[in-house]
Amino acid sequence: MEIMLGPAQPVRAEHPSNKYTVIYLQYTSTNYERLSLQSLSNLLKNSDIKVNVVADFDQMSLPDEIILSGKLESLSSHARIIIVELGMDINSATNFMLAVQRYEMKTKDYVYIIPWLAHTNDQSPWEAATVDKQEVKAAFENVIIITAHGYDKKFFDDFQDKFSQATGMISSHYATLTYMALYDALFLYGLALRDAYEEIGGFDVHQNGSLIWSKMTNRQFIGVTGQVLMNHKAIRVPSYATYHITNGTKRIVVELEAKIVNRERCEKNTNQCSEHIAREVIQFYWPSSTGQLPKAVPSCGFTGSDCDYTVYIILLGVTAFLLTASPLSYFAYLKHKEQLLYDMTWRIPRDSIRFMDSKQSRSEHSLASRSQSSGSFSGSIGSKPMVSARQAMSNGVRIVFIRFQQTRNVTFPKAELKLLKELKLTENENLNKFYGIAFNQQNEFVVMWLFCSRGSLEDILFNDELKLGRNFQVSFAKDIVKVSYNICQHSIILHSFFNNRFNTLECFCFPKKNDFERGSVRIWLMIQKLCFDKVIGSNS
Repeated sequence: MEIMLGPAQPVRAEHPSNKYTVIYLQYTSTNYERLSLQSLSNLLKNSDIKVNVVADFDQMSLPDEIILSGKLESLSSHARIIIVELGMDINSATNFMLAVQRYEMKTKDYVYIIPWLAHTNDQSPWEAATVDKQEVKAAFENVIIITAHGYDKKFFDDFQDKFSQATGMISSHYATLTYMALYDALFLYGLALRDAYEEIGGFDVHQNGSLIWSKMTNRQFIGVTGQVLMNHKAIRVPSYATYHITNGTKRIVVELEAKIVNRERCEKNTNQCSEHIAREVIQFYWPSSTGQLPKAVPSCGFTGSDCDYTVYIILLGVTAFLLTASPLSYFAYLKHKEQLLYDMTWRIPRDSIRFMDSKQSRSEHSLASRSQSSGSFSGSIGSKPMVSARQAMSNGVRIVFIRFQQTRNVTFPKAELKLLKELKLTENENLNKFYGIAFNQQNEFVVMWLFCSRGSLEDILFNDELKLGRNFQVSFAKDIVKVSYNICQHSIILHSFFNNRFNTLECFCFPKKNDFERGSVRIWLMIQKLCFDKVIGSNS
């Protein structure tokens, strides 16, 4: 890009791509005739730098007024590299920088370049007493400032001290800068007079204008403002410094040193009599992952509409679907399992049971206690130590049952529902299969098993037709008792139980895990005889 700073020779700094897309911000149109604005506009045009939009702002406009004007939205939609030229000093850009800070246009994707043409103030914008220092400091964070190298604070302080010592006066900031430039101009004239006098002699050498002109052009020297280089037109070609502001501190990242080219090249093209040699002082200073400056045009355009976001939208949709569907599916799975649990396939309708008459003795156990979770029952008629199962038919299946009188509705908690479901699914060739329960109907609680006509252990041990010795009978019975005891000690839900009332291993019990002796749901299934020994859920 090419910039002219005040009354000086234009300087061209080549960007690696040489394709800037910038925004040119100016003062109001009434001040557009200023030399700096005209020069900047012409040089951008001559350097094939595309200017997407030109916005006019008044440096006296408040930040909120700049935001309400709607021009910042236009800037955001058209450029990422923005040249801010609202006055000769960087303090004139304070309100604009505050506006972009509040409008959230101060990200690492935006580059703000402020030409510092004249150092009219002796303090930085964030050092003023009339502003919010922290907000202004944040607004100027990562701003790039380009200025002539002669305005360095070191040069200024040294000259001001010498001037004060020589004259006994303390000059103002702007006056000191003017005196510095005037001193170098007079010093250049003195050097030219000395060279002319040494060449031709005579005290009237100062009247030889062409000779003095030749001695003042195409030369360089070190003055109070640093290096002074005069081209063939006697115009000073300044060296430039590019500052990067971080936390209120200005640090030089790039220096542009002016050099005089050879005379032959200058005679061929008068616009190439001087050149600037760039020297990168600090690398990778930009606050990005790579430390490099952002592209002039973002990869997806200024509004992000140049990229195809279909893949990202699909991935986002799939991710959102999985994040939503996974817990919902798991919840539905749990509800399904719970629904299967509550389906109660073991529940038999009372109307489907047809009781059969029998000449066998009939007896029913009584349930006098009350379960905290399963309901309450009142005692049934009679009680005997021996139980003869009654038979019935249900849906064409022959069953045996035990019937109790029910005094109020029965409800089962999940633990007992799970136990009854497992009981319904349990099958073994040596076990009478549990058929189901009919409850909460006709004030009856009926427990049913499939009918089995097999004999009992008693039929084997005390069968007169089988010639079994007494010792064999005792040993066989002891082995069965030991096996039953070991099974009952195992931590499984369903296991056998020795019923000492019948002196035979004729019952299979279904207590809760590790709760055999403490009032569990105990439904015993016998090979021949059936019993319902304990109250459901009793803690007695």
